[in-house]
Amino acid sequence: MKKLSVAFAGLAIAALALTGCASSPADRAVKVTPSAEAEPSETPEAAPADAAFDGGADAAPGSTVPAGTWGNIPYLDYDDNESVLSHHLKSIDKAAQADVDTLVAEIPELKGMDVYFANVESRYVSGDLQPFTQPSDFDVVDANGDRVQSLILVGFDACPSDSFGDEEEVKTQVITNCYAAAVAPGGNVPAGVKWSQYDTPTEEEPVLFVIK
Repeated sequence: MKKLSVAFAGLAIAALALTGCASSPADRAVKVTPSAEAEPSETPEAAPADAAFDGGADAAPGSTVPAGTWGNIPYLDYDDNESVLSHHLKSIDKAAQADVDTLVAEIPELKGMDVYFANVESRYVSGDLQPFTQPSDFDVVDANGDRVQSLILVGFDACPSDSFGDEEEVKTQVITNCYAAAVAPGGNVPAGVKWSQYDTPTEEEPVLFVIK
């Protein structure tokens, strides 16, 4: 059975301090065996309708992409190849309790917190072909556009991630990447995701994708 890597992303964990947890689990990774009994994640009441791809619309730095639509954003790889990728926030789901229990077993500080999975679809539009890349510069945010505590999950079936294939596959592929977040009791629930890529205009002015 596949193993799961779990870690808190390198973000200040103020929410955990509110729950009385004295130590910060930031940057800690562990291995666990996913539960075979996990039920499908709950679907939120406010989820965008399926978005048929219509070519997408350019999403300028600092702009907001409405629910159910595709936003086109330049993407730079480490070799400075540039393409335009289109993204669509498909859903934000509350994790099934069995999945939460699996995570709590490895990160006890998650006990009592709600876990959410944001699923983003991405596809190639134009520019340089960038095979085998994973456009993962998204953060889960609340209704104010502020980052929600993120989790790094690797090999977790309930929150899978994907990358593009070879140069031919890139042209037609639609890939889905899942971004996990944890919310303390009384905290702001996820309401969208924002794209912010290092050393590009979106680093200072992220593009916001909203769920409703």
